[in-house]
Amino acid sequence: MNKGQVIIGSITTLGFIGLSAFYFFGGSVSPMVEKPLLLVTGCWITNFTTIINWLFGSSKSSADKTAMLVK
Repeated sequence: MNKGQVIIGSITTLGFIGLSAFYFFGGSVSPMVEKPLLLVTGCWITNFTTIINWLFGSSKSSADKTAMLVK
């Protein structure tokens, strides 16, 4: 993995953990911000899931095989 991937993965993971903690500990926002925040949370969960799947799923092993073939 290169530096950019690590940075994006770290930001996404920390954001996911932060939003999860916010909801877990009963964080509240104004009604005007509530629905957009839920939408952002859904997007963040999707990004987190995608990163975890890439790191530990078939895409990672495929990238490793390609790297071996390039050598």
